[in-house]
Amino acid sequence: MIVKKTLFGMAVGFFLIHKVYAAMPSSDPVIRVDTAYHSGPIYGVEPLPDNERLVTISHDKTVKIWRSRDFKLLKTLRIPVGDAYEGNLDTIAVSPDGKFIAVGGWTCWQWDQQGCVYLFDAATGELKHCIERLKNIIGALQFSPDGKVLAIGLHGNGGVAFVDTQSFHVLAQDQEYGERVTGLAFSNNGYAVSASNDGYLRVYDPQFKLAARVKVPEVNRIADSYFSPDGKRLLVGSYDSPLIQILSLPQLQVEYSLRAAPGQSSLKTLRGAVWSQSGEFIYGVGDSDSVHETEILRWRTTDLSRYETIKVAHRIQSIRPHGQNGVIFSTEDASIGVINDQDSVARISDTHLVQSPIMSDEFRVSADGKQVTFPVSITDNRDFTFDIERLSLSESGSMSGLKSKNKPQKRVQLTHWQDNTTPVLNGQPLRLEPFEEIRSFSGTGKQTFLGTDWLLRAYDKNSQLNWKTPTPGAVWNVTVSGDDKWLVAVLSDGSVRWYRTEDGSESLALFVDRLSREWVLWRPDGYYASSENGDSLIGWHVNRGKGNEPDFYRAVQFEKQFYRPDLLRAQIGVMHMANSNADSNPQPNQASAGTRQAVTLSGIMTPSLAEPAPGTFTLSQLNEIAPPRIQIVSARAVQTPEGATELELTVEAEKNSRPMQDVTVYANLLPVATNEERRLDVDETDVFRRTFRFPVSGGDSLIRVEVNNGVSLGLAEQWVEVPAVNQAAPPKGELYVLAVGVNRFDHISAADKNKVPDLKYAVNDAEKLAGLLGNSASNDGFNQIHVQLLTDSAQLPATRQNILEALKVFEQAGPNDTVLLFLASHGFSDQTGNYYFLPQDGEYNDVESVLSGKNLSGKASTLLSWTDFFDNMRKAAGRRILIVDTCQAKSIFGEFDSRSLRKRSAASLFPLLLASKGDELSQEYEPAQHGLFTHTLLEGLRGLADYNHDRRITLAELHDFSVPLVKKLHNPSAGAQTPQLIAPGSLANIELPLAQSN
Repeated sequence: MIVKKTLFGMAVGFFLIHKVYAAMPSSDPVIRVDTAYHSGPIYGVEPLPDNERLVTISHDKTVKIWRSRDFKLLKTLRIPVGDAYEGNLDTIAVSPDGKFIAVGGWTCWQWDQQGCVYLFDAATGELKHCIERLKNIIGALQFSPDGKVLAIGLHGNGGVAFVDTQSFHVLAQDQEYGERVTGLAFSNNGYAVSASNDGYLRVYDPQFKLAARVKVPEVNRIADSYFSPDGKRLLVGSYDSPLIQILSLPQLQVEYSLRAAPGQSSLKTLRGAVWSQSGEFIYGVGDSDSVHETEILRWRTTDLSRYETIKVAHRIQSIRPHGQNGVIFSTEDASIGVINDQDSVARISDTHLVQSPIMSDEFRVSADGKQVTFPVSITDNRDFTFDIERLSLSESGSMSGLKSKNKPQKRVQLTHWQDNTTPVLNGQPLRLEPFEEIRSFSGTGKQTFLGTDWLLRAYDKNSQLNWKTPTPGAVWNVTVSGDDKWLVAVLSDGSVRWYRTEDGSESLALFVDRLSREWVLWRPDGYYASSENGDSLIGWHVNRGKGNEPDFYRAVQFEKQFYRPDLLRAQIGVMHMANSNADSNPQPNQASAGTRQAVTLSGIMTPSLAEPAPGTFTLSQLNEIAPPRIQIVSARAVQTPEGATELELTVEAEKNSRPMQDVTVYANLLPVATNEERRLDVDETDVFRRTFRFPVSGGDSLIRVEVNNGVSLGLAEQWVEVPAVNQAAPPKGELYVLAVGVNRFDHISAADKNKVPDLKYAVNDAEKLAGLLGNSASNDGFNQIHVQLLTDSAQLPATRQNILEALKVFEQAGPNDTVLLFLASHGFSDQTGNYYFLPQDGEYNDVESVLSGKNLSGKASTLLSWTDFFDNMRKAAGRRILIVDTCQAKSIFGEFDSRSLRKRSAASLFPLLLASKGDELSQEYEPAQHGLFTHTLLEGLRGLADYNHDRRITLAELHDFSVPLVKKLHNPSAGAQTPQLIAPGSLANIELPLAQSN
């Protein structure tokens, strides 16, 4: 196994990578992985002075602020980014008062041919300033003890610059360096020390004049330097060996050498060395050959003859003091760790990245490129398998038919490639870009492929370069499909990407969150498919010049434009016809007894690839539909006269492209702004400032603000910690129920009834559910229960117009209320995943138009689409519940695409109870004269689902009761049926009333 090697940075030769420079950052949208955690190695971590927060930087080109005690993400800060390494962050400093965060690395070189440092406000996250025109790439940063000066260490022979933090003028600089600056430190009396890879320490007096230049014994490449709390001694780390030198001041003589003992430690270097804040301990970290773990060494300053070893199952990148005697550290696999005062075990955050061992045989791809298997993590024996045609993720140990082709062909000789800059292919030295190292390789009979830190390369039989393609991270693993058409790579940002072997063009990318198992699959043009919450894992980064914080839009904000599962299924290979599995699934006119039928048109073929229609928005037009910009200005807890705790939230927003239409505020995923409060006045459509007040509980609350412009959705989120105090009981809300059931379809002709048959029990389902909830005994949970029933036999029939009118009742719901929508009829989806409900007056022509692919608009004049239901449910405040017991699903076009309905429910924050999974029938249950799923819900609401006997039934309890009962009562000859609950966050705990006992 090959160890992933830490990059020490880019020297002056690396500047030759980009021969053409842009004057300004490109404003073209760039798709990037962006999760609640970093999606790349964390190269710097610093505590804020309060020790309650810490800030990190990464090669994912973001800055993140965390709560120290539990690693909860508080803010993500962004800088302008570009190609390859532009935007990679390598160094960070926090001002002594904790007000400002300075970051740098490969910053501004692509467009300026000079370096820059970005300065953020730590409280608001606002990008305050860009310190430009620095001589080289940024290697180190440090504030002076009074915060008035920022020392900036540069790469190459750029040396060090001292910048005034008020005027941003350069006060002094020294360029007499033979190599890059690797560390900066200030003493408490104003002296500054720089460490350099040229092996010298340089000391500057308080006027920033060079006072001393000293060669450190036994250290050729100095990694870092760190002052003791009393300012009398200096730690010097080494890239050469597991050695830390302690130098005394002012003589800068070696006072003591700390070494990792051979045979007792696996460390090859001790590049990171810090004193604890109390001065009682010294900590050292470095590199080893193991990808599974590393060591933190701890010396007590009263006895430097021995050290304690703390093993950590991660490769550590940076370390800093935390608390009196502890440290914080960051790792290569995007996690953060804390060792509290004198602890012997580290507390480490989760990492959400899939981490593939370099060149692992566990990374495999099917012959046609449509399936890929890769390890969950380096230390985990499980694999993920993703199927593009099925749009499904599963866990597996191995999968037959998937092979690894990440070894050269027998006729190909590749040497000097492992973490090397000088590979030799068939005896021919290959010319790489400066500091570009080979990480992985694969090959076919015609080409050899090399994966590097930022490129994929293809060479022919004569070792001549065929093509090279930039990648958004290091290529840890690469393999070729059996048909030699696809080169599939695992990158350091956790993504798996498909490239065409003929020209290197990227075709698809996949990201899987290792812990949540959420996934998103996307094309370079922005169209995507995802799991329920997967479209929050990627987004579009859009630069707004050098001095402005960029915009970042998550894919979920453009769901209506870019969510196209049909395009993603078809991206690799040819799609199947709608009736391709006719042998394994009953046709509409040959239905299994006791099943609710999906509407299917036999003989209709689905087009092989329904590309976006003319006029559809593309990424190049993103600025035309860009969502509003939102800022949460303040959030503070206030007490009402009745003793309840409320949050006072002030929000500012401005339009980005189109006029703003409305604003919605959520607390812990529940909308708290009423329909009336959401409306914007005429003079607020360009810019507005609003203050909202709403009840919250003590502890953490996730505040979410959405602003809609009719095409896309502006989004801002922030965690707010509310003091836990004695609170008055929350006021009772009201329950609004709309139940719709259709058995008879009056506008479907007798000739078409074999394709769209009448149903038996949908009306009975709606009537019984409405009656059960309306006559509930548990009114202690609700002030009042409002029930509307629309069926064939009800006073109001379930026509399209009547349903649309009835949905308007949800607008009355307030933040303490609950709304429930129940649907029972035929249901089906078009090939793009749009769900349709067949009302009593639905017409066959519309059904045929949708299922044949003639109508992909998401609207049909006599049908109800998912947007009709969702747009109305979004107007309700409080708790929203959607229960769907419609039809079967066979996972082919022209059927019910339950996955898309689940995903859209999750994105809209509606808990969804669904009768079955996407490849299962939704059966009817003759003994009870109900749909099987609805029958189990009714039984559960009568009290059987009240597992904890608290006289309340949550959605989670109802689902957990339904699943085994459906499994027990279903008809095996019709296949399995598995009810589904999609409920983001804590929404599964929404309560329903317990029905009256008989």
